[in-house]
Amino acid sequence: MWVSDGLQRLALDSLGNELDRVVMRSAMVPGRPIDPRVRVVAAEAGPGHSTVYLELTSYTSHADVDRGAPMEQYAWAARLRLSDEYETVTGDTLVIETMPISEGETRESARGNVSIQMTMQHPRDPGVIWGIGPGGVLWSAHKSAYRLHEITFAGDTIRTVELGSPPPVPGVAGKQVEYKPVLAALDVSPEGWLWVRREPEEHAGEDLSTWDLFDNCGRYRGAVAVPEQVRAVHIGAAGEVHAVVLGTFDISYVRRLRLESPAGASVTRGICPF
Repeated sequence: MWVSDGLQRLALDSLGNELDRVVMRSAMVPGRPIDPRVRVVAAEAGPGHSTVYLELTSYTSHADVDRGAPMEQYAWAARLRLSDEYETVTGDTLVIETMPISEGETRESARGNVSIQMTMQHPRDPGVIWGIGPGGVLWSAHKSAYRLHEITFAGDTIRTVELGSPPPVPGVAGKQVEYKPVLAALDVSPEGWLWVRREPEEHAGEDLSTWDLFDNCGRYRGAVAVPEQVRAVHIGAAGEVHAVVLGTFDISYVRRLRLESPAGASVTRGICPF
């Protein structure tokens, strides 16, 4: 099990014993002297090794800004391994997105004879979502477009899957005209199926979660919806989903779902014609 709280990450064994603890250092991201924030995206175990995939967020250093560089925020994907001695070994990194930080309103205040001037800077929300597929390949998409890219950690694009017009949300009548989908998250099942969660722009965060499904060959298979807003999700094998949802009295709980076809068939890895 891999756990992160934003500034450090831990590796635990199956009994809950701590194997490794690392406080995030700038060495994780070559050339960026600011300590990044970290989020665990996925993990996998193989014969004799464990691999974790992280999203790192770092900023342009103050020294670079003083030399005239613009203030920017960087999002990285990182692949790390746990060695035989239970130490985290730095692996591959890939830049996901570079986000400019806009300068906010300048405020002045006076206390006695001292004048204080503050300029607030706010980075916009990251516009790219991504997930890890079988074999450690990365799938990414911008939130505003159904254009999904399969990418290696070397930065090479393997293929692109595009959906021109998403179908109506299942079970939601009368709201289709105002429904403008915004991609919220991208997950990949062990079979290589893409689960792309979308939200309506005008009603983001309300009462509904919808996934568009693509099989391992990139073919669109349809849309499914759950009548609750999903806050976090884990996609397992054979269409099993563990989702964290917000229930009555703002209590979070875990719900286990399973995807089946009308005939009762489960998710399987198909043979692609290419």
